[in-house]
Amino acid sequence: MTLICVLIWTLLCCCFTESRGQITVTQPGAVSSAVGGSVSIKCRTSHNVNGNYLSWYQQKDGGVPKLLIYSATTRESGIPARFTGSGSNSDFTLTISGVQAEDAAVYYCQSLHYLNSQTTIISSMIVDFSTKQERNYQTPVINECPVERVDSFKYLGVHITQDLSWSCHINTVVKKARQRLYHLRRLRDFQLPSKVLRNFYSCTIESILAGNISTWFGNSTMQDRRALQRVVRSAERTIRSELPDLHSIYSRRCWTKARKMVKDLSHPNNRPFSLLRSGKRFRSLKTNTERLRRSFFPQAIRSLNHTTTQY
Repeated sequence: MTLICVLIWTLLCCCFTESRGQITVTQPGAVSSAVGGSVSIKCRTSHNVNGNYLSWYQQKDGGVPKLLIYSATTRESGIPARFTGSGSNSDFTLTISGVQAEDAAVYYCQSLHYLNSQTTIISSMIVDFSTKQERNYQTPVINECPVERVDSFKYLGVHITQDLSWSCHINTVVKKARQRLYHLRRLRDFQLPSKVLRNFYSCTIESILAGNISTWFGNSTMQDRRALQRVVRSAERTIRSELPDLHSIYSRRCWTKARKMVKDLSHPNNRPFSLLRSGKRFRSLKTNTERLRRSFFPQAIRSLNHTTTQY
């Protein structure tokens, strides 16, 4: 008789929005079978799940776990055909047909499931620059749930739209910055020194206006730039002092980031910066579109070539 010990190794995993939950896995403690016989090891989850994210592992004394079955029914490469997996929803089974003496081991049932009532909120955005006006796109499905398609989303504080225009982000930034102007005016009413007001502006207003500015300012429209500059002009009238305009901040940020990339040879963005034979100027990038010409790398190279020692 070959004794096959069956233990439980459960990874509790759930996707949630505001509530929490878990899935528990149960199965018999041990089963046995004669050599050449057949044995079934059952595994049950506490909830029905959307998808067969269940794996079976084998571990012998002093060894490491060995993957046998994944996705409930798919056999791992190199595993003998006598190991088969089956099941769905909440009931799963590992079957060993023609048991061999070498099959004596501990078998683990691992679960990685998503509760039906607790799914993550996933959105997709399609960026398409084709000339066709109308195109039908297939809705992607993750964990048997269709993914919502959106026109824009926020990533690292920047609003990105499907047409890669920055009006949505700039409108949000301008609105937030104007709200901070109220606090600046209140500080002025308290007759604080101009230096304090400038520091407050730099920390609470300019930091909003210039956040990730090297990413979006180059391809912003003149209308959006005027809206940004109006906020700066309002702050200047409040402080009664001249403030740096956003274009100069953008140029300085591009120059600073470019210098860091040039000095760090291991930087992943170091390759676009290549010196000419003179060793004094950088080779300009070839740009076929206006969007690319106004993007970060061409602008950074122009800034390096134009103002070598300005900053």
